[in-house]
Formats: sequence, C-alpha cells, structure tokens
Amino acid sequence: MYAAGRIDQALIAFQESLRIRHEYDNWYATGLTLNNLARALESAARHDEAAHARENAASATARAGATGGHHH
Repeated sequence: MYAAGRIDQALIAFQESLRIRHEYDNWYATGLTLNNLARALESAARHDEAAHARENAASATARAGATGGHHH
C-alpha cells in the first residue's frame, strides 16, 4: 500500500514510466505498469480511474501477445 502523502508521487512516477514504455512500444511492460497504477489508484480510493487503468492494462497485454511483447 501507498502512504496517503506519497500517492501523488507514485502516480507521477507511473505516468512517466508509461510514457517511456509507450514510446518504445513495449506493451508487456506497459501492461505491468498499468496494473501497478491501478493498485495505486485503488489505494487512493480512485476506483473509476483504477478500473480504466485495468482496462488499458488488459489491452496492452493483449497487444503484447499479438506482437511478441514489443518491437524494435
């Protein structure tokens, strides 16, 4: 769990991680990061945003399977 005062820092870190992973089309890692983001959002009681992150994680994971994880 995340301490209440640190949730914003965690969310910023996850968003930056997602930006980098997306830039390199690393869909498997994007899915993992989105799942972690969803957990952080849940701990902040931001359930709608967490559900959206989980949906995006499922999409990224499916895309990773279709592309073999990522391309160069």
